[in-house]
Amino acid sequence: MSYTNTAVEKNWRELIIGLTLLLLAGFSIPVESNDSKDDAISKSIRVAEYLQSEPEYSIFVSALQKSGYWGEVKAAKAITIFVAGDIALRDEGSAFLLQEVLQKPENKSRLDELISLHVVANGFALQQGTTQSEPVKTIAGSCLTIEYMNTAVRIGPEAVLKKSIAAENGLVYEIDRLLWLPYKDELASGNCR
Repeated sequence: MSYTNTAVEKNWRELIIGLTLLLLAGFSIPVESNDSKDDAISKSIRVAEYLQSEPEYSIFVSALQKSGYWGEVKAAKAITIFVAGDIALRDEGSAFLLQEVLQKPENKSRLDELISLHVVANGFALQQGTTQSEPVKTIAGSCLTIEYMNTAVRIGPEAVLKKSIAAENGLVYEIDRLLWLPYKDELASGNCR
């Protein structure tokens, strides 16, 4: 019995020493980088051009183009877009809503309201690696809460940042789902930037 305990203790000690040495040597676990080939290429094109060139965003971009905000996105000197990819939209069941329901003329105001939650009228940059929360004003004046959780960023109450792309006139943040509601209305208190 004591032999087994000693062997287990030795294995644990070796594991702890090994992990400590790796940490002291500056070892890091690989994480998906935002400095990907796509990121470098996108810096030479505008946000609207980038969105149109990426087939993975076709459902969202189609809705954005039919909304009242596409002209502003195309003409903006600085713009930030939170975009959900086609796979995420299908997984959460929003693809049909965006493609078939909200793009009908009688639902245009609902489409505009939904899309407005995804557009910030400046080149707002997320501050990853912190643990704080901040309100950001969308293009329609709603306040969107951004929560930083060390290595993750939550947009609104549920969406999570998947990747970010820097374009010539702004930023595109891919999120894992649509933003549905103005989460906090902090405009009256002046806390929304």
